[in-house]
Amino acid sequence: RSLARRQTERIMSHVARTSAPNTSELRTLLTDIESLIHSSKVDAEFARDEFADAQRALVALRRKLQRGVLQKCLSNVKLDLPLMRDILLASGFEVERIGPLLAGLARDAGCTPADELDIDPDFAVKWLCGDHVAKQPRRPKRTLARAVSAGCSTKELDERALSVHYISTTLGELAHEKGCGAHPKVYDINDDILLGMTEHVICPRDGKAGAAFVDLIDGEDNVGKATHMLSYTWGYELRDIAESLTAWCEEHGLDPKRTYVWMCCSCVNQHRVKEALEKKEVVSFERFQSVFQSRVKGIGKVIALMMPWDKPLYLSRAWCMYEMYTAVTLGDECELTILMPPREQHSFLTHVLESGDIMKIWDSLSKATIKIAEATVPSDRDNIHKVVAETDGGVQAFDKKVKEHIQQWFLQTAIHFVEQRPFIMMSRLLKFATMMNDMHMMDDADKLLEYCKDNFGLLSRTPFSKGTSAASKPGAVPDYIACVFHQRGWLRHKQRRIEDAIGIYTEGIKAAQDAGATGLGLSRLQLGRGRSLCGDEPDEEFRDPGDRPSSERVETAIQDYQESIRLLELNSMLETEDGAKALSNLSIAHTLAENYDDALDALRHTEAIRERLGTLGHPSNSRRLYNLGSVHLKRFRTRNTDDLAGEWKSACIAFEESNNIAHSCANCTPDAKCNEKLKWLEERTPPVWCRTSSSELCA
Repeated sequence: RSLARRQTERIMSHVARTSAPNTSELRTLLTDIESLIHSSKVDAEFARDEFADAQRALVALRRKLQRGVLQKCLSNVKLDLPLMRDILLASGFEVERIGPLLAGLARDAGCTPADELDIDPDFAVKWLCGDHVAKQPRRPKRTLARAVSAGCSTKELDERALSVHYISTTLGELAHEKGCGAHPKVYDINDDILLGMTEHVICPRDGKAGAAFVDLIDGEDNVGKATHMLSYTWGYELRDIAESLTAWCEEHGLDPKRTYVWMCCSCVNQHRVKEALEKKEVVSFERFQSVFQSRVKGIGKVIALMMPWDKPLYLSRAWCMYEMYTAVTLGDECELTILMPPREQHSFLTHVLESGDIMKIWDSLSKATIKIAEATVPSDRDNIHKVVAETDGGVQAFDKKVKEHIQQWFLQTAIHFVEQRPFIMMSRLLKFATMMNDMHMMDDADKLLEYCKDNFGLLSRTPFSKGTSAASKPGAVPDYIACVFHQRGWLRHKQRRIEDAIGIYTEGIKAAQDAGATGLGLSRLQLGRGRSLCGDEPDEEFRDPGDRPSSERVETAIQDYQESIRLLELNSMLETEDGAKALSNLSIAHTLAENYDDALDALRHTEAIRERLGTLGHPSNSRRLYNLGSVHLKRFRTRNTDDLAGEWKSACIAFEESNNIAHSCANCTPDAKCNEKLKWLEERTPPVWCRTSSSELCA
C-alpha cells in the first residue's frame, strides 16, 4: 500500500508539472500503476478504497494522453463521423464507448450526428477528454433547472425511490449512453450520472445547486414512495442489481413498475456527500443513528444483495453489516430478504449439487467481522463502530448475529434446492416424453410417461412449502400430474386405442382434481377426453360406420369442452391458442349434435381469437376452416336451411381457404377429407339447386 501511495504521488506530480505529454513516459507510468492495482494481493474492495487517488490519477493520465493525440489529429480538419471514429479508436477509446460518445458530443454541441459535424475542434477535445461541461462557442449560458420533485414535502422527498422497472431499463441505458463501460459498477456511474446529470439542478431540500438523482425522475412507472430498501455495495455491477430485483419481482408476483427501491446512490444527494468529504465534516453519532434507524423502520422492508456467493463482498463493508444487523434486530418491525443475482445463485446451487457441501461459504463467513469492514466515508465507519461497541455483547455478539443469519439463509437455500430436485427431474422427463410423443417415438414416450406416473408419490413426499422455485408455485404439482395423464391419453388416441385414451383421461381428471388442479393441465385433460369421445370429424356421413359416436358420447364431449373453456376463462387464458382449440373442437361436437348456430358461434369466437393473436395463416386455422366448411356442408346435405345455394357456396369457400393455408405452410399438406368434401360438393351442383329455395325443392 505504501508503494502504491508513493507511486500515485509520483504520477500526480508528473501530471501537474507536465504541460505537453511525453507519450513514452506516460505509457510507462500507466503500465506501472495498472500493474499495482491489478496484481495487488489485497482484497479487491480494500484495494479500491486504498487506490482511489491512484485511479483518479490514472484517469487524468489517460485524458492527458488522449488530449494530446486529439489536439494533433483534430487541428485544421473538417470533422465527419467516419474520421472521428478512426481518431477516437487511435486515441485509445474503447470501441463500445465511441458511438455513445459521438452522440453525446453532437447533442451537447447543439447539432445532430450527421456525416459532417459543425463542432469547434477545441470544444470537441475538451468534451471527449472528460470535460462534459465544456461549452461550444457561442452557445447560450446554461441555467439551473428546477427538480421534478420540487414542491414535495420533506417526508415525501425522503421517501422517493426508483422503481425496479427504471433500474432495470433506463438506468442501464443511461450508463451505456454516458460511456460508463460494458458492465459498470455503481461507482462507475457516479461522475457522469449521479453527479454529472444533477449538477445544474436545484436541490428541493436545501435550494442549492446539485440534487439527488431521484429528484430528476418523474412518472409513476419510474419513481414513487419507497416500498423496499436495498442493502448493497457500490462495488456491485448495475446489471447484477437490476437482474436480481427483476427476478425477485417475477418470483413474488410484484409489478416492477410499482416496486420502488431506496438506494443510497440515487436517493442521497451525492453533491452534499462530496462537499462534506472535501470539508472533512463529521456527522454526529446521535444524528447518524437516529436518521438511519428511522429510515429502516419507515420503509420496513430491507433487501440484502449478497455476492459473490463464495466470498461475499457485502461482508467487507461496514454499512452493509450494520444494515443487516439493524434489520435482524428489529424482528417483526422489519422484513429482511436476502438475494443473490441469478448467475451467482446458479453458481452456488451448481456447487451444492456437485460437491454436496457448503463449507466454502462457511469458511468465508467465519472470517468476516465488523472490526475490519471498511466504509468510503471514514466518519461513517467510526460511527458504526461506536454503535456496535454500545450493543449488548459488543463486536462479538454483533458479528455472531449477522453471520448466523446469513449462514441460515445459505443453508436453507441449499436445502430447498436439494428438495426441489425430484420435481425438476420429473418435469424434464415429462418434457422429453412430450417431445418423443410429438416425434411419433411412441414406445419410448410410453415408457417415460409410465415412469412419471409411477413416481407421483416422490413429489408428494417432497416438502414444497417454502421457497420460490417452480415446484413451490401454487398448482405446480397438480398441473404436472394433469400433464402426465394428458400426454398418456393423447398417445393412446394417436395409436387409435380410443377406449384406452378415454379411460386414461377420466382417471387423469379425477387424479388432477384430487390434487387440487384448476389450471391449464386440467383444461387440457377435459379437452382431450372430449376429443376422444367424439373424434375430429364433424359430419358422421364422412366417417366409417363403426366410428360414429353415440348421442350420449357427443353430449358428454360438449360438457367436457365447455368445462375446458370455463377453466381457461377462470385462469384468464381463453384468449390464447388453447382457447381457440377448445372452441374449435366444441364446434365439432355441436355439429354432430346438429346445434349449427352454436357451432358457428364457437367458430366465430375462434376466428376472433386467432385474429388478435395474428395466427389466421397458421396451420391450426386450416382446421377451423375445415370445421366451418363441414357445418355448411352438413346443413346443405340435410336440407337444414332455407338457403341451399348459400350453404353450398360457403362450404366450398371454407374448404378452398383451408387448402390454401395448407399449401402455403411448410411441412403441412391438405387434408384428404377436405378434398373429398370438395369433390362431393362439385358432384352435387345442379343449376336448379342454385336457384331453388328449400321449400320449393321439397315441393
